[in-house]
Amino acid sequence: MYVNINTDKTELTIIANILTETLPYVELKRMDTLENGLDLSFICKAKSLQQIEELNKKIRQVSPKTRLSIIDEPDLIV
Repeated sequence: MYVNINTDKTELTIIANILTETLPYVELKRMDTLENGLDLSFICKAKSLQQIEELNKKIRQVSPKTRLSIIDEPDLIV
């Protein structure tokens, strides 16, 4: 699945640590530095909806301005 995160935080490790602690496979594909934060794109795998819900909860705790978008892409080769 594609995971896109837009945040006002400027430290990649904050977001990357949440992803790697929650999901079994995480690969950073794109990082854009914005005036006030980061726009990040990852390819990830989740084993269950519970992992996705946990990711959603943890990402929302990063900052009120952090946004998460997940796009299922079952034919994605990782």
